[in-house]
Amino acid sequence: AVTATDFVQLALLSICVIATAFLTLHHVGGISNFISQLPDSHFDFFRPLGSIKYDWLYVISALFYGVYQKNSIVFGAAKYIMARDDKAARKSVWIPLIGYAVLPLFWFIPAAGAFIVVPDLMESFSQFKNPAEASFIAVCMTLLPTGMLGLMVAALFAATMSSMDTGLNINAGFLVKNIYQPLINPKASEMQMQRMGQIATIVCGMIMISLAILIVKGGSFSLFDAYLYLNAYIQAPLTVCMFMGMMTRRTPAWSAWLSIAVGMSTTLLLFNVVPIPAVEQRLIPIFGETFINYLQTNKFTFTNLITVPLTTLVFFLSRYAYKRADSPPSKARYDKDLDEFSRRVDTPVDFESEVGGDNSGHQAILIGTMCMGYGCSMALAVLIPNTPLERVVIFCCAAAMFSLGSIMRWKGKKITT
Repeated sequence: AVTATDFVQLALLSICVIATAFLTLHHVGGISNFISQLPDSHFDFFRPLGSIKYDWLYVISALFYGVYQKNSIVFGAAKYIMARDDKAARKSVWIPLIGYAVLPLFWFIPAAGAFIVVPDLMESFSQFKNPAEASFIAVCMTLLPTGMLGLMVAALFAATMSSMDTGLNINAGFLVKNIYQPLINPKASEMQMQRMGQIATIVCGMIMISLAILIVKGGSFSLFDAYLYLNAYIQAPLTVCMFMGMMTRRTPAWSAWLSIAVGMSTTLLLFNVVPIPAVEQRLIPIFGETFINYLQTNKFTFTNLITVPLTTLVFFLSRYAYKRADSPPSKARYDKDLDEFSRRVDTPVDFESEVGGDNSGHQAILIGTMCMGYGCSMALAVLIPNTPLERVVIFCCAAAMFSLGSIMRWKGKKITT
């Protein structure tokens, strides 16, 4: 159910974003005028190190970390588990690959052209600590036809909700299966674990709401920086372990905990200890003033250059401490679980014998019908008073959604017959 709604939300949001990018280019007079009116600084991709917070070294290091993030068992590769079999999973790789290559172009056009479309952006959104963060929505408010802005906002909230509910569900599962069941109540029934999962979901949700309020009300940094701080302290070490756990399986039971502790400690050292004046003065003669200053101004680069590689190294080296043994019983049970995990990972999926009852055709028909319904609903917005061009844009968005649904229904019927 979550995956089906995610697909519809992705289609709806992508269509609205493409329409916004088209209206932005039309408003400024085409691609050539758009490029000519952009500030020259927008094209300075390789500025001197440290001259801006997110320089070229950060971008390159972020790509390096992205390999871990998008292929870890939880934060990226989990989507491939939902595929029918190995062949379908390999085909599904093309979807995010093409999406990451194409869709960012349409996301960046409105944001990059915000100061052209909305020249008084900084003044209009001066109530925000970082008015530039409103650039995309400011362009939407200015250019989208009447009726489409609400659709865009609904799509943005729906896409955010789809990520949030999945994240809360995953975290609750982690807490119940890795802490509550093995450490607190080993004989817990399914009902007890479900109740604890519900409690864990509420607790995690309240924690995230509290963090969001603190960031918005009292934070001195942008939302993007807030995400990078959480990533540096928590998610990066977790991601490395979730990635390396598939690649290096013969490790002790404590290897992930040690790697996470090292990763979090490294971030704490870089972000909180090194900036202390007394520590900084002692490090300058060793590493040089340029390096220490760069660490202060571009700290998130070091998350990717130091924290991630060091966590990886610790996890990899822990494999040399792994030794198979038949006793104590807990050790033998761990070896048995590890062998079973490796066997399941290495065994190709035989859908017919393991699952059977292929209903992918019915799923395609159902999701296609949902898309067609959305397309028909969007088409009603043509009746709202707008300029002819704006009505054409609305009609094209509705037609794209309806066509996508029609293709899926056709494909689903072809499979079922």
